[in-house]
Amino acid sequence: MGYLNEVNCDIWTYDEWYIDDNGVEQPMIPLKKVIMLSSRIRAVRHYAAIQDMKAIAAVNRFPKSWEVEDPSVRFVMLQSAPLMGLHQPDGVICATVSA
Repeated sequence: MGYLNEVNCDIWTYDEWYIDDNGVEQPMIPLKKVIMLSSRIRAVRHYAAIQDMKAIAAVNRFPKSWEVEDPSVRFVMLQSAPLMGLHQPDGVICATVSA
């Protein structure tokens, strides 16, 4: 969205929603919340096991495809189980802002 020269800071927005257990659409980041983090924090993407009988090795991404005869179609799926590991939690802050 922008850049603050005085503090060397990029400004980003995140517009993602999900359906909660009650069927209500909710923002991933609650309204009036901001998250600030340093671009220099140490974070690593780890991967958990793929929950598939045909994934016989520990892999980051597991491609899979299968066919159905009638009507003839091929399905393609890519499975992954990423987990972001934040090794420097003091480099992140979540704050509530007022209008």
